[in-house]
Amino acid sequence: MTMAPEEICREYRQAKAPTKQIQILADLNGCKKDEIKRILIDGGEKLPGNMTAPGERKAPKAMPVPDETATAPVKPEPVNRSDRAAVMAMRILRDRLMRTSLADNEWADFCQFARGVMAMWEAME
Repeated sequence: MTMAPEEICREYRQAKAPTKQIQILADLNGCKKDEIKRILIDGGEKLPGNMTAPGERKAPKAMPVPDETATAPVKPEPVNRSDRAAVMAMRILRDRLMRTSLADNEWADFCQFARGVMAMWEAME
């Protein structure tokens, strides 16, 4: 150590960037940052919020315990297979149409065709 603990504390206190000053003081004194931190803590200096004392670790944040009464298990609703098939068919047709560019009149023809298909589908059931 080339500097006295009082000098280290004074230099740290007067620094514009205290976090960077710790590394600078360690380099000037030929020691590790942990030693400078220990000197600063012993001298009554407060370390920046994101730094911990040497050998000290931040406590992990506690995970919230889920409240058992807050959420009840949700039972899936029964699915009507014909409705699901119709929706899937419409999605497939829509995706195919999106890949090709249609004029307005072609798009109107498709919508009319889709309505007809849906009417036929409902009539079959």
